[in-house]
Amino acid sequence: MPLVDLPIEILLLIAEELEFECDVNSLTQTNAFLYQHLTDYLYRNNVKYFESRALLWAAEHGQEATLRRSLAQGADVLTTEKGAVTPLLLASQFGHTEIVRLLLSHEDVDPNDWDFDNHTPLSRAAGAGHADIVKLLLAQDGIEPNPTDEGDKTPLDCAASNGHEAVIKLLLGAKKVRPDLGGADGRASLSYAAEAGHAGVVKLLLDHGVNPNRRDRDGWTPLTWAAGQGHTEVVKLLLETKGINPDSVDGHGRTPLSSATVYPDIVRLLLDTGKVDPNRKDGIGRTALHWVWHPEAVKMLLDMDGVDINSTDDCGDTPLSRAVSFGHAEVVNLLIERKGIDMNPRDDMGRTPLALADWEMAQLLLSKDGVEPNPRDKDGRTPLSRRVSAPETFKVLLDSDRVDPDCKDDTGRTPLSWAAEEGHLTAIRLLLEKRGVDHNSKDQNGRTPLSWASGKGYLAAVQILLGTSTVDRFSQDNEGHSALWWAETGEHRGVRQALRASFLDILRSRNQQEQGQDSGLREE
Repeated sequence: MPLVDLPIEILLLIAEELEFECDVNSLTQTNAFLYQHLTDYLYRNNVKYFESRALLWAAEHGQEATLRRSLAQGADVLTTEKGAVTPLLLASQFGHTEIVRLLLSHEDVDPNDWDFDNHTPLSRAAGAGHADIVKLLLAQDGIEPNPTDEGDKTPLDCAASNGHEAVIKLLLGAKKVRPDLGGADGRASLSYAAEAGHAGVVKLLLDHGVNPNRRDRDGWTPLTWAAGQGHTEVVKLLLETKGINPDSVDGHGRTPLSSATVYPDIVRLLLDTGKVDPNRKDGIGRTALHWVWHPEAVKMLLDMDGVDINSTDDCGDTPLSRAVSFGHAEVVNLLIERKGIDMNPRDDMGRTPLALADWEMAQLLLSKDGVEPNPRDKDGRTPLSRRVSAPETFKVLLDSDRVDPDCKDDTGRTPLSWAAEEGHLTAIRLLLEKRGVDHNSKDQNGRTPLSWASGKGYLAAVQILLGTSTVDRFSQDNEGHSALWWAETGEHRGVRQALRASFLDILRSRNQQEQGQDSGLREE
């Protein structure tokens, strides 16, 4: 018998025996007759066994007919999905105005409902830019216009972050909305709009009279946020605002100027106010010139009267030192060309910019007459000694006729000694080939490069040294210890074998020489 000829009671019994809701739905969709007689059962089944999920789906996708049918079959208007999200929250977020209106007509629905992140319908609608829903929610009795979510954002903050001007106008027009309300982090709507670069929203808020100098928990003002993110139009608007402080100081002592590190247009706007101190030091002693890396911005600062180009921070670094260490060649050139620049400033460890340079910076610095090629740090070590671990930089330094390849530090150690101890093969090879390098230099303890390499167990380094005829295999330190003793003490078997093989080679060579001499005597 065809399904359509079965009594409706039998059809319902068949539907009840189906385990999965999708199967019930498929049966319902078979033809118009079954759809007519089984649809209500389908929704009742969803309410009873599937937590009214059809209602949530309808709210999210804007299906008013589905929502009404689900409610008619007893769906819980307060049902939730993961995260405590109700139909009202979904409809508000996805912009379904009529569904929001329908849900609000139910007395059980709270317009101030919230999810696990404390987002309310107003927060979700405002953040998504749904002005009609925001207007509808604001008209509800008992609506809370300033709820804060887990991120301490109000609906106005959410709208400001996303640049929804129409929503901003509605919220600012509501009597109880507080545009200067800040959360635990102290940030308010103007701060969020400035950070995101929404100039239109910034103007609306400023015209409404919000505080342009409000500081957040870290001391950042809206101007700091805008300058740090490179939002030129927002910076212009803020600087045109009466009472704005262009030189505000945050919790770390930094200003909007030092935050605009790579934005020359913003640096120019700030400097043109005439109210910015370029020599102001932050919490670690750095000025704007320490922070600003864009060549155009650096030039602007250098062209200002009274700028201290040799200012030192708490670690003794100058703008030149930092520019070199970060590899900003254009900035380094601009600084070096300035009259009065100290090309050899020393930080707290006694290092000059050359000691901080990579190979490109080293080439640049060594091409300048005023740069000291062999500056000693607090340990008496030169840049060449410190850079044995950086092959490219080491080669640039070593290739310079101005650099001393055999300079001893405070403990009497040379670059070759350090390279041997640390096993840097490129540096060892280059130094052994360099004229003027003592292959057997002794430090204050009498140890040679071979002694150090042997004691550390660097077999490849030992082999390179042993391959050089001028290296003394038998040298002893101040305690009478040889390279072999150090290898044995460190249990470096490979090094020990290499040294012994070298000794045997020397003995064989001597024997051959002696035999040659004896043979010559007999012939005579």
